[in-house]
Amino acid sequence: MPRAGEVAGLGLGDVDVAVVPRRRVWELARYGLEAKAPTLRRHPYQRKLAGRFTAASRQVSEQ
Repeated sequence: MPRAGEVAGLGLGDVDVAVVPRRRVWELARYGLEAKAPTLRRHPYQRKLAGRFTAASRQVSEQ
């Protein structure tokens, strides 16, 4: 769990995602956690970033 501590230290919990529907955030997080690396590589930068951000913030919020 040291990695979760590093992610928590980034302050991701402070980012306001209220404008994004909660279901969409959870879907992005699930996709970011479950998708294979080659699939994620094909996405545009913004989609990759959104998936990684939501996956990391989901992991932090669960701890």
